[in-house]
Amino acid sequence: MKSTSVALLFVAGTLFVSSPARTSAQSPPVELERELVAHWPLAGDTKDRSGNERHPVVRGRVDLQVAGRGGMPKTAAGFNGRDAWLEIPIDKSPQLKTGDFSVAVWLHMDEVLDDVPGDIVSQYDPARRRGFHLSLKSNAVTTSLANARHLHFGIDNDRASEWIDCGRPGNALLAFALTVHDGSLYAGTCEPGAKESGHVYRYDG
Repeated sequence: MKSTSVALLFVAGTLFVSSPARTSAQSPPVELERELVAHWPLAGDTKDRSGNERHPVVRGRVDLQVAGRGGMPKTAAGFNGRDAWLEIPIDKSPQLKTGDFSVAVWLHMDEVLDDVPGDIVSQYDPARRRGFHLSLKSNAVTTSLANARHLHFGIDNDRASEWIDCGRPGNALLAFALTVHDGSLYAGTCEPGAKESGHVYRYDG
């Protein structure tokens, strides 16, 4: 994957937008940098411009000559999707704990990829199973491309529950889709028999 990331922002407590805000005469000015945790414009270097000294360690070959949204060179960073990434040292990482936070990012991907997409930003402790990921995902199965370039936010706080066997819906071989709507769980099934067809089932408890 070749991706270009412009103005990656990591913000707690408020939504941050790095471009100038357009406000009407009646609107109060927006505090774009209130509680700013980090700001990486990725314009010629990887330094944090928030004043919090969260400068990343460059892993692999990150291309800092890339043209960003305006077409000017050195206004974005390019990642090859294999071994190029930026790491914030643990002693400089934001301590989000239980507070609210927002992430804003501009991302460009080539139309044709020879790799799968991946994480945009993440902070995760695998031993404690705590943290989050903001990622682009393309999930392929044997019969279809389930989703392409799907923006996914996942969070984990080491919570798990026991599985409960609620039986098979119809004669389903498997559920191709699961969704919750209006308080109920729905399953779209595959029933491959000669005179069978898939259905949508609602689990009502």
